[in-house]
Order: sequence, then C-alpha cells, then structure tokens
Amino acid sequence: MTNLEALSLIGKGNTDAGFLSSLSALEHLHTLKFDIDDSEIDHADSNRPLPSSSFFPSLRTLEVFGPPPRIANSLAIFEEGHPLRQLKWESSSLGPQIDVPDLALWTSATRTIALKFPYLHDLKLKILTPRNFLSPAQAYFLEPLLELNFLEVLHLQFPWLSFSDAEFERMAVAWPHLRSLRLLGSSGIPKATISSLQSFAIHCPNLHSLSFAFDARQFKLPSPSVDEPISFSKLHTLDVQDSPVDDSLLLGRHLDRIFPNIIGIEGTDNPKIWAEVLTTINNLLLARSDQRAREEATRMNFSP
Repeated sequence: MTNLEALSLIGKGNTDAGFLSSLSALEHLHTLKFDIDDSEIDHADSNRPLPSSSFFPSLRTLEVFGPPPRIANSLAIFEEGHPLRQLKWESSSLGPQIDVPDLALWTSATRTIALKFPYLHDLKLKILTPRNFLSPAQAYFLEPLLELNFLEVLHLQFPWLSFSDAEFERMAVAWPHLRSLRLLGSSGIPKATISSLQSFAIHCPNLHSLSFAFDARQFKLPSPSVDEPISFSKLHTLDVQDSPVDDSLLLGRHLDRIFPNIIGIEGTDNPKIWAEVLTTINNLLLARSDQRAREEATRMNFSP
C-alpha cells in the first residue's frame, strides 16, 4: 500500500485533518482525490499532532470535494512550501446552514493556499450555489492568490466575482505565465472594460484562453487609430460570457490589435453582435495577409 501513486476516495465518512494524517505514510502518492462530507467539523482534529515536513512529499495533484469549512481545515495541515502543482477544490454548497458567502472564510482559505502551495501551476476553485451574491470585498478575497507567480491555469467559479480594470491589471502582472484564465460568477453590469483584455495581452504572452465578463459598450478606438497589432498575444479563444456590447466594427478592430491570433469568440449575451465582431477580425486578418502577399510579389518583381 505504501507504494501507491494515485488514490481516489468517494463516499461519506471522510474526515479532514485526521483523515489526511492517516494517509501520510503514502510517501509515493502523486495524485489524491477525495470527498469530505458536510457533517460538523470534528474539532478534536485540531488537537492531533501535525504531520512532519515529509507529509505527502510526492503529491502533485490534489482534488477535494466538500463544504468550504472542512476543506479549509484539511489544507491547513500541509506544510508551508509544499511542492503541489495542481489543486482542484469543488463544493456544491457554501457549507452547513450557510446562506451567504463568508468572505472572511474564503480570504483565509486563499491565504492558506498561497502559503502552503506557492508552486501551484493549476488552480481550480468552484462553488455552486442556487443564486449569485454581490459583495464589496471581491478584490480582497483574491488578494492572496496574487502571490502564486507560477500559475498557468486559473479557473474560479464563485457566487461573487466582479473586478475593475485596475484589479485585472494587477492579476495580469502577477501571473505572467498564464495559459488559461476563467472567472465565472459575476452578476449585474461588469465594472471592467475592454482595457482589462489589453492588460492580459501585454503581460501574459502565453495566454491561449481567456474568459470573464466586461462592459464593451460605448467603446472608442484609442488615438491614433491604426489596425496593426499592438501585442504578440497567442490568445486563440475569448469567452465574453454575458458581456454587454453595442458596436461590432470598432470592437472588432481593437480586439484584432490586442489579440492578433484570435480564432474564436464565445458569448451568451448578444451572440449575433459577437459573431459580427469575429467576422470583422477575420476580415482584417485576410486584409493583412493580402497586403503581405502583394508586398512580397512587389519585392520579388524588383529583385535583381
């Protein structure tokens, strides 16, 4: 048993800290997946001896399913600086008898993640609730995760996610290695504008997939207005979710500049306008290709 490299445990009865401590002898374990039930937390676990620095030394992928208080209790017993690379945390509720998000709890949880697992490459946090909530402290909740400088994949689905252009710029600067970013759960009119997209185009050159809502209405092209790309972004797919939009031509021209390699745009609101945005981008791409072909033909004709 001590040579196990992957373990999945599904079902009721799994506790948190005590349960993980009992598995710490599996020093070769590389992947661990388990459910935590929604019963009351056994506070006796807090009196158990903490594991040594060799606690799951080979673990690189951890997937946990259960209510936030119990999962946070489980993650807290890992040593600081653990070499975990992938963490997936999913819950179908906010917790027993909890009707609204506890931002203090979630801020503590994200702080624990950043402290315990600073080398994370892939982080997915997902909370499913029957309705959305608005809160004034969204940026504060995400603040600790800005310390995860090695992040390549970040997917967050929460009942409250709404950020400004300045907050998105901080994310882009903090996570230069991002390949995929998905933020789902906002409600109402987004605070962010298309300027947020430009931040990721400039600071995250390896980003291939981007998904969050922003306000694309009343957009004006910056001056001077040119159609040449202003970044070398590798972004292929942009999911605008339910972003409001009103002018496909101007928006298409600007998106073509910041994402010159884009091939797909998805949106749940105003899909017809977003399809027109993508058509504009494709037409500009073809025009640049034709121009390069004409320039090459001219160069060949005048070559000695």
